[in-house]
Amino acid sequence: MHIELEPSVQKLEKERDEKKLIFENFKNSQSLRDVIGKENINDSMNMNQNELQDHMMKEILQDSEEREYQKILNAYRLTGKTIFPVKENRIGLRFETFYNAKYLEPYYIFLEQNQENEQLSIFRHTLPHFIPLDELEAKYLNKDMNKFANMVDDYLQAFVMRREEVRTLTNNKLNRKPRVNNAYSSIEFTILLKDNNDRVDINLTYENLTSFIPTNAVICLTREGTENKRKRLQKREREFLQSKLTDAFETVFGT
Repeated sequence: MHIELEPSVQKLEKERDEKKLIFENFKNSQSLRDVIGKENINDSMNMNQNELQDHMMKEILQDSEEREYQKILNAYRLTGKTIFPVKENRIGLRFETFYNAKYLEPYYIFLEQNQENEQLSIFRHTLPHFIPLDELEAKYLNKDMNKFANMVDDYLQAFVMRREEVRTLTNNKLNRKPRVNNAYSSIEFTILLKDNNDRVDINLTYENLTSFIPTNAVICLTREGTENKRKRLQKREREFLQSKLTDAFETVFGT
């Protein structure tokens, strides 16, 4: 049986956009706890990212009168992005991340509106440092909110995909731990072939941080006993430039 998913998602997104208009009245009728007030900021300085996010959400959902937020969150989680009121001139954006149809960690951006010119600015966030948030804020935030949110989401989903692909490969396939940077935009790992102890070195670079497909791949074979003779496997490199990491690995090396 074929199920049309696209209209359902479009409907959810339409409802989400309509909810943005309703939230202003929602803020006036239900006062959410100030999760990003000065006391919370000072208390949270020594928290790591996951602890900070947990702290924020516990504060938001603590009072029974605020449980309506959880209903809203559940309704819009499928779209990957949720907007919710915080207090007065502040709102929050929540970004879900996914891998293999499972929810992973959420990320948050808190926006503040200048009451004089009604311009939005980023008050606080929990995004990884390598995402160019200042650039996205300047380019999109006060011109196209949906574009801003979608661009942030693209960076987050691609990062999580790269990271989880490396973790999956490490846990299931690799005999040596890979070398990666914080953004997982540079990935290096070595394969020792079981049949003959030949070594294959793989170096992947992701110049586009909104993608989980590398822009550059270098694969070199070093045969046992010939350390100074490396052969580049350009045909194999193409596999990694066309597929996600685990699929390319399976194609090139099998099980």
